[in-house]
Amino acid sequence: MFTYLGKFGKTGIKLFKGKGGDLLAQFDIDGTSLIRQEGDKFLVKQVKDGEIIEVAMTETELASVTKESLADVLRKTELLNAFINNWTESKILALPKGQRPLPSEYLKPEYIYKHLSIFDDGAVRFTSRNSFNLYGTLGPDGGFILPKSELDRILNETGGDMRLVEKKLGLDDGYLSDSDVMIVLIEKKDFQGLCIPSGNEGGANKFWIPGGYTSGGVPEATLIFSSKPKYSEINLY
Repeated sequence: MFTYLGKFGKTGIKLFKGKGGDLLAQFDIDGTSLIRQEGDKFLVKQVKDGEIIEVAMTETELASVTKESLADVLRKTELLNAFINNWTESKILALPKGQRPLPSEYLKPEYIYKHLSIFDDGAVRFTSRNSFNLYGTLGPDGGFILPKSELDRILNETGGDMRLVEKKLGLDDGYLSDSDVMIVLIEKKDFQGLCIPSGNEGGANKFWIPGGYTSGGVPEATLIFSSKPKYSEINLY
């Protein structure tokens, strides 16, 4: 296999003979087979409606495949391999909010450890300034956070448009009112109760999915905020 660093990451190309004797190619991204050639078409793995499917594309159409869409497939593949005790995403989502199992009941310990380590550089919390002034906390226990490393990426991708930020974070439209939004940074040393969300949290809405990622593909976790952790406010403008 020939390996190179391409726009999709570490890419391996494996050549093999098709049924007609033609030389075909298979592309592995970060060790996972995501693109394979069949005849004059390329079958590209993509995530659609929560499922991994193969989409037939021409060589020209292949150029439109984004690194982000393949990253979604890699995340989905990792999650599918992490389920234990006969749990699946659909089984968990079929349960009403308040009755969903803890992630430790359906995810491998090594998956949970790896996911929570993404927050080692700190966490970012989007919350309401009015609510903070009223209650004196950054949110309820089980409030959602994202890794510090993701903030710049999200802002760059959305141009600071809070409506697009909401979509990335899997929030309801209008949740982050532009005049009310408060963004804070919390250092790891001030964390209490860092967990992968269970979907039973008050802030878990119709967009919530198991595994620790928003519907927009952003890593997420929860913290206990009744302890009033130290924070520093982030000003975007």
